[in-house]
Amino acid sequence: MNQREVVEKYGYLMSHTIYGSDAATSANYGVFFNATHPIDILRVVASWTANSTSGNIQLERLTAGETLTNGDDILATAFDTSTGANTPVLKRARDLDFTRVLPNERLALNASGTLTSLVNFSITIYYKPVASGEYIT
Repeated sequence: MNQREVVEKYGYLMSHTIYGSDAATSANYGVFFNATHPIDILRVVASWTANSTSGNIQLERLTAGETLTNGDDILATAFDTSTGANTPVLKRARDLDFTRVLPNERLALNASGTLTSLVNFSITIYYKPVASGEYIT
């Protein structure tokens, strides 16, 4: 399967990683994507290499001028980082409350709970441009 076939089937992707023990500090989370055109999120996958004490990571959609924690939660249920180290956790479209991101909106990670011991949090978001056909969700 060539690169074009992969994109046509699974969509485009963006990844963001908070490396090492920086993942255990909530101040290291925030905006990582600024939309210039409308997109639909198809699925989201996250993993981490060491569990937190009782932390959760939520993917948020922020409008222009909106601050972190005041946006819309994209995930119906946040990633629970207190279990599942080294195991990718998949959230499909049915696990998402919001899937459309419009121009001038942003995507951010919002950390809550006790992140102590969390290491290497990595998230990958699969998406497609709006009105661009069918993709696997």
